[in-house]
Amino acid sequence: MGLRRVIKFGRSSYVLSLPSSWISRNKIVKGDFLEVIEEPGTLIIEAKTADHVENKKEITIFIKDEKEIKAKIVSIYVNNYDIIQIVSPNIAKYSKIIRDLIRSFMGLEVVEETEKKIIIQDFFDIKNINIHETMQRFNRTLKMMMEDSIAFMQGKDTYDLIFNKEEDLNRLTFMLFKVLKKALRPKNMEILKLSPQEIIRNWEAVLFIERVGDEIKRIVRDAVELKNNVKLIELMQMVYDQYNNAMTAYFKNDIELALIVTLNKRKIPEKADALLSMLNDKQYAKIISKIIAIHSYSRTLANCVLRFESD
Repeated sequence: MGLRRVIKFGRSSYVLSLPSSWISRNKIVKGDFLEVIEEPGTLIIEAKTADHVENKKEITIFIKDEKEIKAKIVSIYVNNYDIIQIVSPNIAKYSKIIRDLIRSFMGLEVVEETEKKIIIQDFFDIKNINIHETMQRFNRTLKMMMEDSIAFMQGKDTYDLIFNKEEDLNRLTFMLFKVLKKALRPKNMEILKLSPQEIIRNWEAVLFIERVGDEIKRIVRDAVELKNNVKLIELMQMVYDQYNNAMTAYFKNDIELALIVTLNKRKIPEKADALLSMLNDKQYAKIISKIIAIHSYSRTLANCVLRFESD
């Protein structure tokens, strides 16, 4: 909206004019209240009248193919629609798929089903969420996946445990993206006790923790016939230790530890290259490339600490 000049009003007050297009779009009239949240160097203004009542956000989607269902529901869930109406002439065909899918989303429930539509309501309440505790839980789930993947590589039967935890990780991923998107509104930012910087910082962390989980899942899937390789297990453990250091730095806002992780560029890739040369096997190469990806994501998480240092 460009720069606006501050005008002195009286002895101790200052006035900033608001864009007429914003006033019109938000239907603001003289006497209305505006929500104002102050952050260091920033003021966030949200339209809010004295008798403001938040309307339910509703959407209708039309399903033509089973492949569309998950992508559409994920997008709608993260974008915080309260009522989701799914319409299809073959709704009975998709009913079980939809009902199984919504179990992956905290707070969603089917409230009505007819021959041509299913209505889902979102009962999720951010007042019950502590972001710091949820991020800790998110991280613990991934760490358990790591422990189970090491046990799997050592020949133990933890395959199903890993994929169960990956489902838990996905459920938490969707929920955290949903909450952080909701937190962009000033009143929700206040409820969640988050600053704009913390929203961005957590969003980036969720993104990369989810990617680490995906790589662990793929490693296990590719390694079914390649267990009990001591050197490969050692490499995985080194990378997992790197990730754990990055997350310790993240939660403690430890700049020095974050720097150590960030600057550790070559040790793990060099060890991986040496192992790859020794094994000289395409299947091992696929696994090692995924281990190196986790190393890269861990460094990005450490960089997140440096870029978004907590206030």
